Amino acid sequence: MKRNARRGIATVEAAILFPLLILFLLAMVEYGWCFLKYQCINGAAREGVRVAVRDGATDAQWKAAVTNIMTGCGKQGRTPTYTATLSPGVGSASGTQITCTITVDYPQLNITNAPSIFPTPATLTARATMAKEGP
Repeated sequence: MKRNARRGIATVEAAILFPLLILFLLAMVEYGWCFLKYQCINGAAREGVRVAVRDGATDAQWKAAVTNIMTGCGKQGRTPTYTATLSPGVGSASGTQITCTITVDYPQLNITNAPSIFPTPATLTARATMAKEGP
């Protein structure tokens, strides 16, 4: 009789524990995905500023470099909508620190589509800074 009672308790414990474990697993997947996408956006900012600091660079060149990297940053091959800015600009004097900033709304990147369950960031912002090259 006691053995059958223990089996029932194990079933109740499993019924309580499994939803929490599944929730924990989904949270790990969502945060892992968030970090992966942040790294992709950070790589796009780094590539954009790397192109922009070269002598003779144009706005079209650094924007194309950012677009090439951002193409692979979305879900299912879709390029996310993002804002890319370069400060102070490609026409700066040699030695000037140039910063490329990229901002993406996180809801268009999230994988679980459950923002009310997991606290996720509203936006992902990446910045990269390098010194302008030149003679």
